[in-house]
Amino acid sequence: LLAVTLNIYDANNKSTFDDVKDEWYAPYVASVEKTGIIKGIGNNLFGVGNSITRQDMAVMLYNALAYKNNILKEEKVDFNDFDEINDYAKEAVKRLAGAKIINGMADGSFAPYENATRAQAAKILYTVIK
Repeated sequence: LLAVTLNIYDANNKSTFDDVKDEWYAPYVASVEKTGIIKGIGNNLFGVGNSITRQDMAVMLYNALAYKNNILKEEKVDFNDFDEINDYAKEAVKRLAGAKIINGMADGSFAPYENATRAQAAKILYTVIK
């Protein structure tokens, strides 16, 4: 989704992840891998078939916007579970929330470990495009 949304898809790119081979999605993964937007889950794995958490979705989107030179101001956010967000994702969450690209749940939490839904991803990408 990020490769197409940000117009960085290149069908000739090859992924270096061990779990991304000659599948239909390989050049999409390779396109965002090449830019540094994604770094995988460790052990040279992309995480094919894994669900994505809300905090990881935020990190990828933040990296994508930075790659496209869209620098977001850091804003104070008031998620009641902000301390539960992993350190590697805190800056991304703060900046994306401050820019009103992402928001929290109805109870005031960000829910960093919940799986991102297709609806959430679609809303976020639509916001970025606008």
